[in-house]
Amino acid sequence: MKYCIGIDGGGSKTLAYLADDRGNLICKNLFGPTNHQIIGKERFKRTINKILDYFSSETNFTIGDLKFISLGMAGLDRKSDKVILESIFEDMPLSCDIILQNDSYTSLAGALNGKDGVILASGTGSVSLGKKESKYFRVGGWTHVLGDEGSGYSIGLNALKSILKVYDGRLEKSGLYFELLKEINVSDPRDTISFAYENVHDTRVIAGLTPLVFKYFEKNDSLAVILINKAVDELYHLVNPLIQRLYIENKKLLFTYSGSIILESEYIKSSLIKKLQEKYPNINPVDPIYDAAVGSLIIGWSKYSLPYEKNLSSSIKSI
Repeated sequence: MKYCIGIDGGGSKTLAYLADDRGNLICKNLFGPTNHQIIGKERFKRTINKILDYFSSETNFTIGDLKFISLGMAGLDRKSDKVILESIFEDMPLSCDIILQNDSYTSLAGALNGKDGVILASGTGSVSLGKKESKYFRVGGWTHVLGDEGSGYSIGLNALKSILKVYDGRLEKSGLYFELLKEINVSDPRDTISFAYENVHDTRVIAGLTPLVFKYFEKNDSLAVILINKAVDELYHLVNPLIQRLYIENKKLLFTYSGSIILESEYIKSSLIKKLQEKYPNINPVDPIYDAAVGSLIIGWSKYSLPYEKNLSSSIKSI
């Protein structure tokens, strides 16, 4: 029996599973960050070693028993990032296959259990990805500077912009407006500019304003309603070109979603699905089946044509 590791890497935490080559999940655990762009190459390597050490201590697994390590992480559709991580793994005492994928691919594989369809992901950032007969099609995911529409970062940034629009008289004052001023610790709305320039590249700070927007949305705050509806429209326009490309009349198209902005907001999810089904009646919205770390395993198992589905569906219940 050979072992397999599936990893969903992130800038703040990492989820990893140990499984065998027959689709059985053995154990899982959360670890520290693995995004090398944020933490650097040495800390990335330390986290991978912690994953290996943990699974070794919990089971009879040894490094020599590994068939593959499959890692999904933001940025891994860029050759330059893949080269960096490949060089790190080459310096480690591993003889197994290393599979590196952008996390949108692993999210899609997990959410639809490897089947064809479309996923729209919106957390701190946003991206949409579709798969049809082993071919992938992507829209968005161009970083917070050039994209990430409808994401937590985008909602937070639009909230900052709304402060200045209120100051201009282009939007009406509301409870959210005053709460935002308190949150960023400014009394003069024009000082929003300084806050924005100091934090514009810290996506967690800007996205950190989004829970406040949702809080006031629940109170039917006029400004919050504008911001959340804008996010719905942005997400629709992000995924629409992809569905348009893959949609076939009278044939079901699986559509799923991931990320806190969609999964934790019933309003955004239901509004988005309604808009899509008005244009594409045969779109079939489904909640994600598995997470992205399991998706990493599915990509690995599928690469080797390993039968995994039956054992995966039963073992996921006991892990």
